[in-house]
Amino acid sequence: MGLFAIYAWLAWFHPHLPVRPLLTSPLFLLFLLLGVRELWCERREWLRFSARFTSLATLLFCSVLCYRAVALLDSLERLFSRAEDFVVTGAHASAAEAMMSVDWCDVDVLLTDLEMPGMSGAGLISAAVNRNPSLLAVAYTIHEHRENLFAALSAGASGYIIKGSTALELVDSLRGLVKGHVPISPSMASHLIQQFRASTPQDESADLSKRESELLQQLAAGKIYKEIADSLGISQHTVHNHVKNIYAKLHAKNRTEAVKRAQSLGYLDH
Repeated sequence: MGLFAIYAWLAWFHPHLPVRPLLTSPLFLLFLLLGVRELWCERREWLRFSARFTSLATLLFCSVLCYRAVALLDSLERLFSRAEDFVVTGAHASAAEAMMSVDWCDVDVLLTDLEMPGMSGAGLISAAVNRNPSLLAVAYTIHEHRENLFAALSAGASGYIIKGSTALELVDSLRGLVKGHVPISPSMASHLIQQFRASTPQDESADLSKRESELLQQLAAGKIYKEIADSLGISQHTVHNHVKNIYAKLHAKNRTEAVKRAQSLGYLDH
């Protein structure tokens, strides 16, 4: 490239010199193309090197091996190659190929389909995260079933994106992932909420009986067991059993905690 610049300068400022024929010769053009290719390779190597010390993130693509999926794989590679803040370090059509070819310590983000020939996408995520715990893996799939979501998250995925979003949305989702956001499609987020609600123990305080509610009022008034027994016409032993049940249902260890919990639930409002 430096030689080309010298020849161009001579041709422009000293037209009487026999330089211009050299600029149009096939051999010179070949050297020019080789120089441009070398500069491009050096640029990509510099970007990869800079990614380890700047905000750039290296990105690895994995997808299903079939005609449409390979086309999608190529389009994803072109998409992220055009993004200045990503460096595509690999594009593979199977999980096995990726595991054999990739140095996972040099990868920041993995975008993978879930249905793969041989090893599944969830299996790839698990194996890759095991080799690089700081890896941010994202499932990019058509499957909206909760089983696929939980399998990916259990394997170590940091996000779950349903295919169908625009190219800009996909790029922005992974940019957000690198910044600490969690890219999960809205339909999949609803599965997480449902799972959380299902796994949360139901509050048994709503099951207080009428007698327990009456006794709770007197506990809050500061009455002792004998006073409560006389007021309700029951034995102190029965009062003691009711109090144990109240503590268990309110998740309280003593009278103070029980009264505080009862107030927050509205049992002492009447």
